[in-house]
Amino acid sequence: MSEALYWIGWSLQQEDRSAEAFPLYEDALTRFGDDPKARAVGEILSAYADLFKRSEHATLSFETWLQESSERSLAENKLTWFARLTRFTAHRQRRLIDNATAEATLLSIHRLVPIREQDPETLAEVGIVLVDRGYESADDYFEQILNQYPKRFERAAAYYGKAKLAAKNERLDEARRWLIRFLEETPTHSLAAEARLLAADILTRQGVYTAARKALDEILQIKEMRGRPHARALAGLARIETEQDHAKRAIPYWQRIYTLYRAYTELVVEAYWESAQLFEEIDDPIAARNTLAELLRDERLKTYPQYAQAELELPRLEKAAQARSATAEQTADTERKAEL
Repeated sequence: MSEALYWIGWSLQQEDRSAEAFPLYEDALTRFGDDPKARAVGEILSAYADLFKRSEHATLSFETWLQESSERSLAENKLTWFARLTRFTAHRQRRLIDNATAEATLLSIHRLVPIREQDPETLAEVGIVLVDRGYESADDYFEQILNQYPKRFERAAAYYGKAKLAAKNERLDEARRWLIRFLEETPTHSLAAEARLLAADILTRQGVYTAARKALDEILQIKEMRGRPHARALAGLARIETEQDHAKRAIPYWQRIYTLYRAYTELVVEAYWESAQLFEEIDDPIAARNTLAELLRDERLKTYPQYAQAELELPRLEKAAQARSATAEQTADTERKAEL
C-alpha cells in the first residue's frame, strides 16, 4: 500500500499537481512511517522533503521539521519512524558534511533502536557500518534481514556483510559462498564493487592468483565501477604481483593509481609508498628517491603515516641515489676513455 501511494504521488508530480502529492505523502508517512515492513517509505520521505522545501505554505524549514519529527518520534517510542528519520539525516550529512558524521548518526540507531524495530533498509545500512568497523554484532543485523526479509533486495547487504565477517575470522571458504550468493542473486546492488573486491582479496589470500586477477580485471572492464573501485582493483593487481615476487610488474599498477586516480588520497599515498619500496627491491634507489620526493610534494598526504615515513626515509635514499649517480658517471667516464 505504501509503495502504491509513492507512485501515485510521483504521477501527480509528473502532471504538475504537486499540491495534491504533498498531503498524500504526508498522510503516507503518518500511516506507514513506523511500520518496519512498509515499502518505499524512504522514497516517500525524500519526495516529501523536496516538496516541503518548495512549499509556499510551510510555516517552518524542513530542517526544523526533521529535527522536531525525530525528537517527537523518539519521545513517543515510534522507533521505526525514528530510525528512518535518522537514516535520512545521515544521508543528508554524507552529502553535505562528510562520511564520518553520517556514520556516527547511523550508529545512534544501533544504540537507541532494537533490531526488531528497524526496517530492512536501516538494518542493511547500520549493519554495514558496524561490519566496516569490525564489530561482530553486525551479524545480528544480517540475520534479521535474512530471517525476516529474505526476499528483499537488502539481503545483498547481509550476504556481503556475512562474507566480510567470515573473511575477517579466516573462514575464507564460507566468505566465498556468501559472495557467490551475492553475485548470483543481487549483482546490481550498490555494494557490487565492494563484493567483487572482497572476493578478489579472498582469492589472493588463498593463493588462487589466476582467479583473483580475473576478478580484478573484470572490475576494470565495468564502466559503472570507475573511480575508487578501479583504483582499488589496480592496487589488488599490484599486490598479487608483489606476492609472486614480480616487483617490476607490480610497480606500473601503483603508478597508474597516483597518476590517474589522484582524488583518492588514501590510495595515492599507499601507491607512492609501495612503489618506492619496490624500486628499492629492484635496486633502483634513484626511482625510489624520486617517488618519495613526489609523495612529499603533495600537501594533501600529510595526515597519512606514510608521509612521515617518507620524510624519514628520503635522506637515506638521497645518499643512495647520489652514490648510484656517481657510480654511473664513473662507469660512463671509464667507458669513454676506453673508446679513445
